[in-house]
Amino acid sequence: MSLQRKIIFLVFFFLIVLFLFHAVAADSYDNMVKEPKGTITGQIMIKDEGPLADGRILFYDTAAGPPPAPEKYSRVPDASAKIEPNGTFKVELPAGKYYMGAHKRISKGRGPREGDYSWLSRDEKGTLKEYIIKAGEVLDVGVIPEVVLLRPEDHS
Repeated sequence: MSLQRKIIFLVFFFLIVLFLFHAVAADSYDNMVKEPKGTITGQIMIKDEGPLADGRILFYDTAAGPPPAPEKYSRVPDASAKIEPNGTFKVELPAGKYYMGAHKRISKGRGPREGDYSWLSRDEKGTLKEYIIKAGEVLDVGVIPEVVLLRPEDHS
């Protein structure tokens, strides 16, 4: 086989491998993008005040890590969205189980600080609540009137 034929063969082989890699990567991306999603809606209110205007609604996938525990460690939310001026939110999420929280920064600097509004959804026993998002369905959590200012003991 001449050198010219070897080069043509190698270029052709490389192009086939590149094409196959691109096809597999594109298929994986399409499957990720087409992941079944559901929607969660509600309204977040500051306790004894008004809406948590322009804050952030936070979602933590229960399968992606430990539950958020701000008194012990930080966990980056798996999804977040802006809360509207009237406190409402509507978020599309992949089907699954999530912890939910909300935050509005008032202070400067990084991390939650005294004077910021912060909330994690808990049941009457203080256990974090899990929200189940089902593909193609809307979960309306209603009005949540529980967001409070952080105190020094909440983030020490």
